[in-house]
Amino acid sequence: MNYEYLLRRIYQVGRYGVAGADADIFRALLMNYTLYNGEQNKERKVNQERLNDLDYDYRVSLNEVWDHLQKALHYGNAKFTNELTDEEKDIIEPVVHFK
Repeated sequence: MNYEYLLRRIYQVGRYGVAGADADIFRALLMNYTLYNGEQNKERKVNQERLNDLDYDYRVSLNEVWDHLQKALHYGNAKFTNELTDEEKDIIEPVVHFK
């Protein structure tokens, strides 16, 4: 829920007010990570094709969350730049300009 609250707070909207401000997106990332990590750590021989599919799903959901967070921080940095302290700007800048 912290993910959703962060995006909603930055954009100052409700749950469906902006793309990505939905905790289900972050929950999907956690589920994909759990499935991939669980399969990877099994002691028995794992099906490599299944592991590749789980890895792909995890990376796609991770990229989706990262993209939404980066866009939100970029938006918030531009909109509230006069209200941010130097310390807050130092924290946000590397994320906003990361490519």
